[in-house]
Amino acid sequence: MNYKTYKYTYGDMEEQLGYLFKCDTCGKIMEEGWPMYYPEKEFWPQNVEKHYCGECAFRNEFIDGKTLCKDYYYFIDGYDAYLKFCPETGRDEINILPTEKAALKYYARIKNKTQDRRNAPEYKDWRKAVYIRDDYTCQKCGTKGGQLNAHHIKSYIAHKDLRLSLENGVTLCISCHKAEHKKRGRSRNA
Repeated sequence: MNYKTYKYTYGDMEEQLGYLFKCDTCGKIMEEGWPMYYPEKEFWPQNVEKHYCGECAFRNEFIDGKTLCKDYYYFIDGYDAYLKFCPETGRDEINILPTEKAALKYYARIKNKTQDRRNAPEYKDWRKAVYIRDDYTCQKCGTKGGQLNAHHIKSYIAHKDLRLSLENGVTLCISCHKAEHKKRGRSRNA
């Protein structure tokens, strides 16, 4: 709904006519320059009957969650919105999460940071010291040599102070290392 017109000047421009619109669902007041949804897109916003703010357009299924995030919520690309019932308010609330692609980029960045730490010289020295102490032998099955892993007895993530402690390391072959993580969970080492 065309709510109000006003006159404005910008810099040296002549006086212009501006428009304010009212969302036909929630009553939110929007300026013409702010993203809004109106069904008759071939017309100028001031010449159509119905106007919706981004949230109401999403709730009424005129736009999808990605469009809501990109065009209406500060232009955050790579996110998606969905409705989830909130028992406190008694209605569906809009929730925003990264899309799968954005989430994968985020986790790749985190993984790269972890890989950088594990490739640091002091970490390599720790791993070599564990292998030497255990005589390059898997401490579970007794396999000597081959592909070995220096396993953290206490979790690498949870026990930052023990990351480079020789007592917190044990040499395991690949199959025993996988079995150890499967048994305890990837990041829940005791």
